[in-house]
Amino acid sequence: MSALSRAVAVAVLLVVAVVTPSANAACPLPETQRDLAGVHWYADAAGSIVDRDKRRRHELALKPLYDFLTVVARGADAAFTGGPTDDLDCAVAHLRAWAADDALTDRPTTIVPLAEQTIAAVGLHLAALKLRNAGRSTEVEDWLGRVAEAIVRTYETNSQRANLYAWAGVVAAANDVLSGTDRFRTFHDRVWREATAKVRSDGHVDAELSRAGRALIYHNYLRGGLALLHRLRSLRGIEASAEEVAALDRLQAVVNGSACDPTSIAERAGTAQEPLDAWSLSIGSHFAGADRDPRWSACTVTPPGFSGRTYGGRFDNTDRALEALARLRRTDR
Repeated sequence: MSALSRAVAVAVLLVVAVVTPSANAACPLPETQRDLAGVHWYADAAGSIVDRDKRRRHELALKPLYDFLTVVARGADAAFTGGPTDDLDCAVAHLRAWAADDALTDRPTTIVPLAEQTIAAVGLHLAALKLRNAGRSTEVEDWLGRVAEAIVRTYETNSQRANLYAWAGVVAAANDVLSGTDRFRTFHDRVWREATAKVRSDGHVDAELSRAGRALIYHNYLRGGLALLHRLRSLRGIEASAEEVAALDRLQAVVNGSACDPTSIAERAGTAQEPLDAWSLSIGSHFAGADRDPRWSACTVTPPGFSGRTYGGRFDNTDRALEALARLRRTDR
């Protein structure tokens, strides 16, 4: 081949390489992140004042995890709504890559990585439930079982019993729903029993009142976790006692009533309350059914289609997926 012919051939190959994307060009495999330490982003011991600069640095430190969860959530919503198959395929590829590295199976000993691992596990399990609802297999169920196992064993040996404890129960119950077993039944039984027992007769929870100006936000976060845990346990045929349901109802009443008038929580927390943001409103409306309570709906507007990367994507789609699973269970009985 002459020098000119070789030059032409190389040029053609370069053009083809430029205009023809690789199979992964639109979906690069994610970086697996094991270090979830991030930055402790509260400015006070009570965890009531957010240091915005520290929060920004925390987000940057956890970017690989958050990017991964965003892709998975987007794909789960695509599967549930019949959206772009590229989004779904990319989500499955990401899940399999993190599963291959056995990510999120360490056992954190400090609060920041513990919180990040717990909520990431919540998001992954809720996304997996959407994928299951859409009839899509991810082949990562064994890995999710190991993720849930790490969460359960960590909380069995630590003293964290505030709102995160309820969300650890969500992980355990969601994994049981996915696996169709009672592998983690003992743990989420205990979480449900202990967490509802901490709701006072007036509907408040001491651990969340200690959060000062964010007491309303964390009461709402706790009730969202407990309400979701209750729904997941129902999918496994587990009935709550009248006393436990009454405790959740008291907590719901306090949070829903505080949407218009937070005086009750403010007086007990000793300070004015930070207003509920879009994330909080979505948890309340879609996980806890608060939008059916006029005390809540009279003073709140839940953003339509709001998506939470650490909650499996769009909250309304997650709500509908759980309702579909509940209908299927009623039909099978």
